[in-house]
Amino acid sequence: MSSVACQTWKNLELIIVDDGSTDNTLELLQKWRSSLESSFRFRWISQKNLGVSSARNTGVQAAEGDWIAFLDSDDEWLPEKIDVQMKTAADNNSSFIYCDEIWMRHSVRVNPKKKHQKQGGNIFLPSARECLIGCSTVVIKKDFFNKFGGFREDFLVCEDYDLWLKITVCTNVDYCSQPLVVRHGGREDQLSLATKCMDYYRVKAIDGILRSVLVKSDDKKELISILENKCEILLAGYLKHNNTKNHAEVLSLQTYWRAAL
Repeated sequence: MSSVACQTWKNLELIIVDDGSTDNTLELLQKWRSSLESSFRFRWISQKNLGVSSARNTGVQAAEGDWIAFLDSDDEWLPEKIDVQMKTAADNNSSFIYCDEIWMRHSVRVNPKKKHQKQGGNIFLPSARECLIGCSTVVIKKDFFNKFGGFREDFLVCEDYDLWLKITVCTNVDYCSQPLVVRHGGREDQLSLATKCMDYYRVKAIDGILRSVLVKSDDKKELISILENKCEILLAGYLKHNNTKNHAEVLSLQTYWRAAL
């Protein structure tokens, strides 16, 4: 919350969705409440634990503004984050813009690999290979978000990967190369660490895109290749750990799309 309070862009509405927390969230909120309410429009929404997708979707629908930005609990915005992105969006008449980020792991800065290099424009296939867009880096128009149905609530993880694919397959996106978000990794309670076989959800997302009529014929072969590669990794992991859950489904998807080439 402190990184929101420090934003140089002051026309903000802060919505906190408590997704059935069992820690001291409410206590911390009460501590911050008076200072938050004096800084911006502020709302707290409590719901039973339905998952991160539901929490984000709830927050979006409750928002009164035209633009949405997300902030995950393990990330922080730099002070000029919203200011820079809103001005860039206005200059480019954008509906969706994301920015670069600084990666930290156990409080030590980590340099991303070349495959994680971010860019703007047509990033559909690069986004399918690697999830280039961090949720906390995004500023998106509310009606544009709703056009794509929001985050899939049946996905435990990779719900953002799924939504960004649905967007990037249809349109180019704008990118701000200035790092405006600090992404903290290595915490034991992070979903990305607590959830095994995350590629299962990425495979499901790619399968959904392939079954739509949105993928260009020039991209379809490469997208199937990306799906096949992720299936191979999953299947090898299932065998290594003697894990039969989802094995038959993943093998079926791999076989189906291999035959479609």
